[in-house]
Amino acid sequence: MNGSRQTISPPVQEDVARVAGLRDPSKGSYDAMETEALERPADLAVWPALTESAAQMVSTHYASLREALAAAARVLADSSRQPWIITEDGEMLAPTAIRGYLN
Repeated sequence: MNGSRQTISPPVQEDVARVAGLRDPSKGSYDAMETEALERPADLAVWPALTESAAQMVSTHYASLREALAAAARVLADSSRQPWIITEDGEMLAPTAIRGYLN
């Protein structure tokens, strides 16, 4: 990708939200099932933005997806690092998707 941004189309973004148990963009709020998903464990993998530094990836396990999202928000403040979240169900949230759900 080398500095280019990935764009997720609305249907894909909504599907990622549904699978990850995040908010339904059309509702603008969390329902009981989505809140339950936010409380499941998740891993945050932080990759350097430059591919030459890929060996420096750091992975951290969080007790909840909510905690992983909060940590990912802090990572996004540094353009030299890219967060990826892996949910308990094995779904991956790319940096672009993470930004979308934090906004």
